[in-house]
Amino acid sequence: MSPSWGTSLLHEDLAEMQSLVMAARSTQDVFPSLLLRELGVDERLILLEEEYVVLVRRLRPERFGSNSLAQNSARHLLSKLYDWHQRAVRELESQRLTSEPSDREPTPAPAAAVRPPTRLRSVPTPAPTSEVDFTVTTPSGSYRVQRIMAQGDLAMLYRGVGIQGPHEGQPVTVKVAMQREDNDFLMEEARIVRTLQGCDGPQRKHLPILLDQFMAPTGQAGSIFAYLDGYDLDTVRERYPSGLNAEHVAWVLARSLSALGFAHQQGIIHANIEPAHLLLRPADHNVFLIDWTYSVVAPEKTGQGFRAHNPDFSPPEVMARKLPLPSSDLYSLGKTMVYLLGGDVRLGTIPPQVDERFARFVQFLTRDSPRQRAQDAWETAAQLESLRTEVFGPSRFLPLDMDEPSGL
Repeated sequence: MSPSWGTSLLHEDLAEMQSLVMAARSTQDVFPSLLLRELGVDERLILLEEEYVVLVRRLRPERFGSNSLAQNSARHLLSKLYDWHQRAVRELESQRLTSEPSDREPTPAPAAAVRPPTRLRSVPTPAPTSEVDFTVTTPSGSYRVQRIMAQGDLAMLYRGVGIQGPHEGQPVTVKVAMQREDNDFLMEEARIVRTLQGCDGPQRKHLPILLDQFMAPTGQAGSIFAYLDGYDLDTVRERYPSGLNAEHVAWVLARSLSALGFAHQQGIIHANIEPAHLLLRPADHNVFLIDWTYSVVAPEKTGQGFRAHNPDFSPPEVMARKLPLPSSDLYSLGKTMVYLLGGDVRLGTIPPQVDERFARFVQFLTRDSPRQRAQDAWETAAQLESLRTEVFGPSRFLPLDMDEPSGL
């Protein structure tokens, strides 16, 4: 495909999305699955989420390269699309409550049941039948890939094991770009992870380890990481739908701040923190900050801007086209902690059972103004350590009950 043809197709795609989102008069115009009245509410909610993920991918601003007008248009449409999505969710939930006429016998929901706020998961759960079997060979070794783990915005993630070379017998995560146009994102992530692992500091234990790289026969870039045995925070929230105990959230936050402080010291901003990009390991209370695909290096010198927008977790400066700051990561981390506590991410509210002092601390991270929120990750971590003792008492190891980890 020639560059000019590719650019033309992208513009046509953007124009089509603009027509879809802006000309819509009802949620059904945007999400046709809502018209499938023969399906139950839960089934249509699943289809709605699948349609939403597909449309969000088409509107990723980074698809449009350096065309700032197209990027701005995509960001505007993402915001409008998010509003249509939330309206569609409310309509379906309203149908559940009002028990629209149906051939099925309605089952009343328990009076105390509360459905968690709906949000886009950028790493959807893979299908139950996700086994695969192929081999990746690089100049330094071979790896057998055995199953699909997840599908991200840009890449597929697979579980595998080294079968030859220095990593023989070692479990690995294989990450492959879904399109050749996204190769540069995976290559940049590999460079950033190598940079972070090449720096001294105990915080490296919170970061992924890059083992190898390759190019697929079809031209997509791939990376091979050491397998991390942990749960992403979406899985944790599913296990604890009313929110994780605040004392647990405190140590998750502390370790995340430590990892961010280490990255920021190297001039690297993650720029896309959300629940799917934080893993926790209950056995030793370790936390891993993963997926550095959209990271930004020294933006104050390079002028490099944000490359991803997540309506639930991105700071306001993304839509305002301002330079990424360390406090931008702190905003996204704060929103992630609101989610983990069982709160409403969009409103920033936290359940009343959470100690008010800890709730205020988390909300301080999520202030709209970059200059009015927390600025420095390590300084914030030190403040948190003092607050943890004040709120929860002396430091202790609090066991966290989870099922067998899926890992990444």
